[in-house]
Amino acid sequence: MTVQLINPNLSRQAGDLLGSGVPYMPVMLAYLLASLKQEKIKFELIDAFGEVPEQVFKENGFWIHGLTLDQIIASINPQADFIAVYAISVMSFSRISAIIK
Repeated sequence: MTVQLINPNLSRQAGDLLGSGVPYMPVMLAYLLASLKQEKIKFELIDAFGEVPEQVFKENGFWIHGLTLDQIIASINPQADFIAVYAISVMSFSRISAIIK
């Protein structure tokens, strides 16, 4: 079995340079990955923010940091048995919804 996990982009409101765009540590995602590793379950991670944090684009009134939707989709393993998108922040809701669609 292969599990594919997606950590969504960092999203911040346009015009809010400090408050909504603070990078976070996806601690619960790290715990999950450690558990999968301990159980010897194969997993792959797409870190949509961490892979290219300097790539920034505007979408629906938000500044998005990281991979584009096309880059995320291209990274998905079609052989994965299970795909999950990690949700930590309301600010990421639009990106999470787009990834799932």
